[in-house]
Amino acid sequence: MKTSILLVEDEAVVAADLEEHLRQLGYQVAGICATGEKAVELVDSLQPDLVIMDIRLKGGMDGVETAARIRETRPVPILFLTAHAEDATIQQAKQVEPCGYILKPVDGNVLAIHIEIALHEHGLNREREEHLLALKQAVEPRGPIPDGLFFICTKCHQVRTSRDEWEPVEVYLHHHAGVNFTHGYCPLCAQRMLDELEREEPGRM
Repeated sequence: MKTSILLVEDEAVVAADLEEHLRQLGYQVAGICATGEKAVELVDSLQPDLVIMDIRLKGGMDGVETAARIRETRPVPILFLTAHAEDATIQQAKQVEPCGYILKPVDGNVLAIHIEIALHEHGLNREREEHLLALKQAVEPRGPIPDGLFFICTKCHQVRTSRDEWEPVEVYLHHHAGVNFTHGYCPLCAQRMLDELEREEPGRM
């Protein structure tokens, strides 16, 4: 499925040029609009994968304010377009944490690089947020364990008990199933250890 991109640009010639670049690069242009108000509306209805937006828009909202409004409803990555590379413009835009800045006139190759970096970083940020949420949920008090479920920690492989405590799996099974354990090596692990020893001390095995 093609990556969908919303263009927010109030200069018709620039918007048409960007649209052509994006189509040649294989992206889907989800929509084109000229005002911040319309951009907020289209992000909600079209749900694009990326927004490319001019910092200086005509109308009631500039690009920075529009980006802030968009972020309130949907965490979509935003690339800013600007013909003004002065520090004041960039500092203002930093407030809404865009994924990057593209200078006009836009070069197709540069545009492609910025888009791929923005999408990649956005994906990493989402994974990081999901991981942090899972960790936060893990340390919160839990409810009763449903019948038939067996909770094992992904990291240390301890088992959660009905008292919301954690025990090594062999201890848990000994307490709940009367199973005793001894230890050894499975063939796969044994072969791996032999291979590692052979690499460390060749000729001794």
